[in-house]
Amino acid sequence: MFFAILPAAVSFTVIYPRFWTWLLASTTLVVLGVVDDFKPLCAKWRFLAQALVAILLSVKGGVLLQNFGNLFGVAPIQFSEFTACLLTPVTLIGLINAINMIDGADGLAASLVLQVLLWLVGLVMLGKGKVFLALLLPCVAVLMAFLWFNFPWNRGQRATLFMGDAGSMLLGLMVVWFAIEMSQAPYQVAPPVLFLWLLALPLYDTGQVMWRRFCRRQSMMAPDRGHCHHILQDRGFAAREVVLVLNGIALALAATGVCLWQAGVAEKWLMAGFLLGFILFLQIPRGPPLTEH
Repeated sequence: MFFAILPAAVSFTVIYPRFWTWLLASTTLVVLGVVDDFKPLCAKWRFLAQALVAILLSVKGGVLLQNFGNLFGVAPIQFSEFTACLLTPVTLIGLINAINMIDGADGLAASLVLQVLLWLVGLVMLGKGKVFLALLLPCVAVLMAFLWFNFPWNRGQRATLFMGDAGSMLLGLMVVWFAIEMSQAPYQVAPPVLFLWLLALPLYDTGQVMWRRFCRRQSMMAPDRGHCHHILQDRGFAAREVVLVLNGIALALAATGVCLWQAGVAEKWLMAGFLLGFILFLQIPRGPPLTEH
């Protein structure tokens, strides 16, 4: 996937010069992921590498979350460039790991990211930001080609191609870069809160796992069977059924957010609805801690 996207990514730097930092960051994560796939690395080293990549993107690449939108109905929440350089890396690391952790069933991470990218294509077609199509469309094509070999098309069928940590971190970096750049000036296509709805399923899944580990006083890196795909697998769902059910949930959440936004619902209510969805997601019973993830 990385080498297939590379020609379009290099070309994109001509019209979007600061994108070179994404190229450097993605190369770093892919190399790290390949090493980790062959010889598992300590979680601390992985986190450190992700932090360095996130800082590079924020400081040198200008990928900054300075405007969070009018989340409380009073005024837009805006931060200085310095504060944004502290907050944005946390967002980058969080979403990279959210995609990485939801990659627990054949075709799941790739199909969820493909769905998000298709929503972004639709948002671009509705407004400005057409410049992103030069990169969005090649990414969509690459993911569709990958899914041909990674998706369990028939019941009982297994994937013949896997992305590993290298691929899941690449997809996480890809989708979070698009989300931040397309939610901020000068190419904002939608308010930042809408991107929470587009990414709701991986965010909910990671959030509830972290919350439960915190409540159990476990390490945040502790393995368990608490992810949404584990719940379905433990209840007898086949790989294809897991992917279809979770994509259906992700589609419903994203469509709800887009429809509410298009209907003119205020950002504060979009945020309230997103948080309510997370509270409801926390009520789903989860599996006990295990020694294997």
